[in-house]
Amino acid sequence: MDFHRQKAFIWNSLFWLLVLLWTLAAIQFLLPATLPFWMGLAVAWLLKPITLWLSHVLNFRRKSVAFSVLLLFYLLLGFLLWGLFFLLIQQSSFFLEQLPTFYSDNVQPFFHRCALTINGVLDDFSPQTARLLVEKSAQFTDSLSKQLAAFSTDALAQATSVAKKIPFWLTTLAFSILCSVFISMDYNAVASFLLRQFPPKLRPLLLRCKDFLFGSLLGMLKAYSILLLLTFAQLWIGFWLLGIGQPLLWALILALLDFLPFIGTGLVLIPWGIFQLLNGRSALGIGLLILYAILTVVHNLMEPKLVSSSTGLHPLVTLVAMYAGLRFFGFAGLLAAPLIALLLCFLQREGQFRFYR
Repeated sequence: MDFHRQKAFIWNSLFWLLVLLWTLAAIQFLLPATLPFWMGLAVAWLLKPITLWLSHVLNFRRKSVAFSVLLLFYLLLGFLLWGLFFLLIQQSSFFLEQLPTFYSDNVQPFFHRCALTINGVLDDFSPQTARLLVEKSAQFTDSLSKQLAAFSTDALAQATSVAKKIPFWLTTLAFSILCSVFISMDYNAVASFLLRQFPPKLRPLLLRCKDFLFGSLLGMLKAYSILLLLTFAQLWIGFWLLGIGQPLLWALILALLDFLPFIGTGLVLIPWGIFQLLNGRSALGIGLLILYAILTVVHNLMEPKLVSSSTGLHPLVTLVAMYAGLRFFGFAGLLAAPLIALLLCFLQREGQFRFYR
């Protein structure tokens, strides 16, 4: 009996290992080539419940309702993106208008005080030491200038590279929109075709996995939405208490930056706080650094708990999975690792695999 169990475990392990390898190969090689199809399928899948409900309520043909829902969806999405772009342009113009005033009121006095401090320090040294310090300072300034020039050149090259990819992205977007239209109008036929490509015994499990992952994705979306609102509220209150102008706008911008890969609020709040400290505004500088510390502690405490409560994973499992995903696959791994852990737990409960006792 033990021999048959071990044999079944080995075959089961080999099967799921092959599935994992096939999935990784598909993501690496097939996904980029078929990305518009999958993006269109995702949009059609997300809009399917609304399409079915409207078709049933209005008693219209499903294809007509699907096309109308897609048209309304893309119009609303385009309007939202246009509004965000307009807001970005407006605030950028306001920032550029205030930049000379900011420079004269903050940056110029800061460098003037630094120069006075350096001169005062140099007066306390011997002429030889002062001359040596001046030479080292000049070398440091020259090195810093070269590094800034290299950084600017690299940034320009990166911007040029991104600009060259814009036509490809627009083409991908156009094909994705077309795919979503055709898939929505024949969703059942497309879904049935994709399902028939798998063995009959595996199809019920795949459907259950799909429903489970969809519910888990909604739970994660809810968790990160709560985190976003919590970060926004803390920033808004903190900026208001510190007397920073337009606290609502700055809180919204930093809250959105906090969820971008490798950016976060620390990239803004830490240099901002240090600059205010060096500029003689100790209260504001300390306040910004304290605000960042509060944000970091609350975020690190709440994220595993919210994700675990929304998905059903234990907070420790969620924390380990998120760290492992971030360590090996970056920001995408941070988001995908809890879903993979959820899927493994689901397969364990379904009796398809035994990962733990």
